[in-house]
Amino acid sequence: MKITSVVNKIQSNIKTCNRTRPLGKDSVCFSKISKFIPIQFEKQNDINSCMDFIAKKLKIPCFLFEEKDLDALNFVSESLVESYNLTKGKIKKPKMIFPDFADIFPSNSSCAVIKTNKIPPFGSGLLSKLKSFVLLKFSNNTLIINTEYFKSINKMIDEFMEISKKEKYLNVLNENLVLGDKFKNNKASSDFIAMLNKYCKDKNSLSIKEKQTIVSNLVEINNLSAMPFSSPYVLTNKILNLQKEKGLITGDEINRVLDNLKDKPRSKQIELCNDIIKKYNYKFELNKQSPYADIFHELGHLEDKVSRAPSVDMFDYDKSKYPLELKKWLEESNIDNQIANSVSAYSGYGPGEFIAEVYKNNLSGIELDDMVLNLYNSIKGPKLPL
Repeated sequence: MKITSVVNKIQSNIKTCNRTRPLGKDSVCFSKISKFIPIQFEKQNDINSCMDFIAKKLKIPCFLFEEKDLDALNFVSESLVESYNLTKGKIKKPKMIFPDFADIFPSNSSCAVIKTNKIPPFGSGLLSKLKSFVLLKFSNNTLIINTEYFKSINKMIDEFMEISKKEKYLNVLNENLVLGDKFKNNKASSDFIAMLNKYCKDKNSLSIKEKQTIVSNLVEINNLSAMPFSSPYVLTNKILNLQKEKGLITGDEINRVLDNLKDKPRSKQIELCNDIIKKYNYKFELNKQSPYADIFHELGHLEDKVSRAPSVDMFDYDKSKYPLELKKWLEESNIDNQIANSVSAYSGYGPGEFIAEVYKNNLSGIELDDMVLNLYNSIKGPKLPL
């Protein structure tokens, strides 16, 4: 298809989708009406019907998706409907939705929001330049879907499971998987393990929604297991305050431990944190994870009005190129970075990712502690939806 044909088709569809309410330069709320009316998600049987559903119900035009992308786009549609209903139409929407036809994102990334049309060209070939032209023209506040991610999701789950078994986050008992000894048994963990064992028995019996739930849980058990190393001060504070609630330690004793810990090098903090874990036999507790977590995360970026430094992975870990904001964020002595890592490993990449991860957790119904909320507010995170 000629590039001019692609551009003309997109422009025509934008006009059709927004005939009564043209798109502005920025994203707008899903709903401006005073009375909220929930949207009922409807799974579609062909790609055009799916794009039409998103355009008519959510007022978001979609472009360039093919029939092979149907399962992925149905899931995206369901995620956006869920976010609309949870927030009673108050959350901001992407301006439009494209597939990742320029191959911008890695295979383990399901989606991303592009908030600027000042992105660089992707490659030097003619096709790359043509793809870049379309994205440059239409990318401002656009949701990009990596449809290939959904086709390789089984491979991702299998790789996560192997890592988790190797690290003893998951164990095998009577031919079934169970959570490792460092985790507390609760309803969220029981539901996750039941779904994971169902997947192991018949991968094709699970929907994309169920598989995304498994991915979210596998990521979370890895995040929790890393906390003694990524957030030793924060985890020690949490464990000691739990003991205070049980009457096993006083506030003054906690302050003495934390004051002593705060100025120690990370290696010493890790050592003392692990001692505290053993002393009180602390178990990590899994929260119920949302299958829509990736979309919720990107909507958090969309809501964030502050210009953030790019995540560290954009610089291939060359610290000499980090802007000052990131250099300060990643200092070993920076407790803010430990607080961010207590939310997720990805939160530690930079303030922007921390904002999006906190937003995601809030929209997923996960309780946020005071340290996290205080940091979120101090760096001017957008108003949380729930």
